[in-house]
Amino acid sequence: MGHRLHLRTAWGLLFALDLDYAPDPADKVFQFGPPRAAMWHFPLPAYLHKITDVFRLEAEGISDVQGKPQTGGIRINDRASRVAIYLVTSNKALRAELEAKRQRMVQEEASTDFDPARSDADFAELVNLLGAK
Repeated sequence: MGHRLHLRTAWGLLFALDLDYAPDPADKVFQFGPPRAAMWHFPLPAYLHKITDVFRLEAEGISDVQGKPQTGGIRINDRASRVAIYLVTSNKALRAELEAKRQRMVQEEASTDFDPARSDADFAELVNLLGAK
């Protein structure tokens, strides 16, 4: 007997990486320029041919972008730097659902009072938890 797969919504994640960076030997990091105009064309599978929403996902929240469906894919116009993560979907409610979940995670993270990026004691605890020496 076969099983039927019921999809609540069709969606896809799209990633764009900024390759215009330079190493900073003094700080030992990669330096990216400020956000600039960018345009990408992403091919999409057939199950995403009825896109009703496209947006950028970031830790700071969800942002609108210009997305234009094209034959076999979508063209996205945006201002970007470093990495851009986009979500395309056929469900207009998905944006609000994801933002509500992101808000809950931000609140939960803030309630822990654990910040290894800004606290040496928290960083030491994280190193200890990971078993690093």
